[in-house]
Amino acid sequence: MYRIFAICLLTFFFTSCGKGKPPEPKFAIVYFAKGDVKTENSGVFNPVSSGDRLDSGMTLITGKDGDVDILLPNESIVRIKPNSKLKINVELWEPSLNKTKLQMFGGRIFVQVNQKLAKGEEFKVHTMTQVAGVRGTSFAVTDDQTSTQVAVIDGSVAVSAGDKEQVVDSGNKSEGSEDSIEVSELTEAEKKELMGESDSIKQIAKDQIQNIWEEFEKGKAEIRKDLDTQKEINKQTIEEQKEKNKALIDETKSKSKSEMDDVINKTKQEGNGAKSELEKLKNQLKNP
Repeated sequence: MYRIFAICLLTFFFTSCGKGKPPEPKFAIVYFAKGDVKTENSGVFNPVSSGDRLDSGMTLITGKDGDVDILLPNESIVRIKPNSKLKINVELWEPSLNKTKLQMFGGRIFVQVNQKLAKGEEFKVHTMTQVAGVRGTSFAVTDDQTSTQVAVIDGSVAVSAGDKEQVVDSGNKSEGSEDSIEVSELTEAEKKELMGESDSIKQIAKDQIQNIWEEFEKGKAEIRKDLDTQKEINKQTIEEQKEKNKALIDETKSKSKSEMDDVINKTKQEGNGAKSELEKLKNQLKNP
């Protein structure tokens, strides 16, 4: 229930929308997190909560009780299990490239790719030893930094190690290191575990993701409405200020003219007084 509730927070974090299709956000979103989960970016660690934004260069780290689900821009969902470390490379999510890269540094993740990849699109998970190239599928990757296991429950994954490559189909798994790949069938216990993860994520996608874009559009409409209202308020405020400024200027001009007239009159009076004194002196000279 917490996963379903938290995904509603996603609608406030997407930033662009193309005509006739969902927006292409440039970051991932945490829509569920529990236990010890934090991000690391340039040596700075921060706790993770539902609704957090994951920007380029951020690394997600889960402790022994940590569990986190993230939504990628292509609507794929990645579930990061305890004791895992995963770096998000946002730079590869340019609209013209449509490429997604996840870098693992140990641990376990489950990936649900909800859209079939078009020609030229890529979705890859890198470990220290191998690369898993996704073709539209549900799969898990387990990495201990010396060996990698890729288990596929739906679709197929192209696994490469050095110059070797193997396509792992549904119901199978690959295991190997940086120079070896061995493919075998999943055990019934492994199938059951992976089906449980897949069904859980598919239910979230079915119930929630399809509504995110509608909620996003509603949110944009509200934002536009608020902006229009604020613009009108700003316009009215500016007009009122203009009137106040004009009145102040007119008042200042009036005061300045009045003050100038006073100075002129005073100067004239002083000049007349000085002239009168001068006449008196002239008269005294004439009539000593």
